[in-house]
Amino acid sequence: MLLPLALLDSLPLLAMDLGANRPRADSSADSSARNVRPRGGKAGHTASEGEMGEVVKQIAKLSLSNAQSNRALEACVMETLKIPADSPYSKAYKEGTLMFSQAQEDLKKTTKDPEVIREKLVLPQVYAFNQMIVLLLKEKDLPLAELIAAETKKWDPKMVASQIKHYQMSKMYGGANMKFKVSVPMALNLNPDIQPVTGISPAWVWCVLKKHLLQQKGVSLMQGRAPPGDLERQIQMFLDK
Repeated sequence: MLLPLALLDSLPLLAMDLGANRPRADSSADSSARNVRPRGGKAGHTASEGEMGEVVKQIAKLSLSNAQSNRALEACVMETLKIPADSPYSKAYKEGTLMFSQAQEDLKKTTKDPEVIREKLVLPQVYAFNQMIVLLLKEKDLPLAELIAAETKKWDPKMVASQIKHYQMSKMYGGANMKFKVSVPMALNLNPDIQPVTGISPAWVWCVLKKHLLQQKGVSLMQGRAPPGDLERQIQMFLDK
C-alpha cells in the first residue's frame, strides 16, 4: 500500500544498529581530527590521492543510487504531466506563483516574522492551483462550472493546501515543454464525471482539471520512472571515464 507524502514525512527515520553509534574505547581523542581509514586499512593511516579518488567514486555511485530511488518514489506518489510551455495553463501556473511572490513581498513590508508570513500566505501551490481553476472555469461547456465557481469561493486556503500536497511545474529539457508534478492523495478514488456526495473539494476539482488538461493539444500523462536528470548524467559520465 502506498503512503501519502504527508504520512511519509511523519514517519520516524530508523537506522540499523551496526555499532557505529557505540562509544569508542578512547573517548578522550579529539573526534574532529580523524584520519581516513580505507577498507582493510589500519587505524591512523592517511589516505593517498588514489584512495581518496576511490572514495569520491563511491560517493558518486551512492548519489546515483539515491537519485534513482527518489525518482522511483516520485513515480509511486506523484502524477506527472507534460504540458507545452506556451499553454495557457502553463502561463496561469506562472501567474499564480508570481502572485505568491508579490503577496510575500507586500507582507514583508509589515512584518519580518517568518511564522506570520507563512501563516497568512499558506503555500505557493494554492495560488498556482487557484489561477489554473480560474482559467478552467472560463472554458465553454464545462460541466458544473457554476457550482464549482461558487464552491471554490468558500474554500479555506489551508484546506486547499491540505489536499493539494505537491503542485510544481518546471521546464523540461529543451524548454518547449513543462513537467507538471502533482500529488493529490485524496483524488485517487474520485471520478471527475461523478459529483461527490460530500461536496466539491479541491481534490475532485483537480480530477476535473486533469481530465480537461489531457484533452489539450500536446498534453500527456507521463508513465513510469523519470529518466536521469542533467546532474546524474554528468556524474555518470565522470564514472565512465
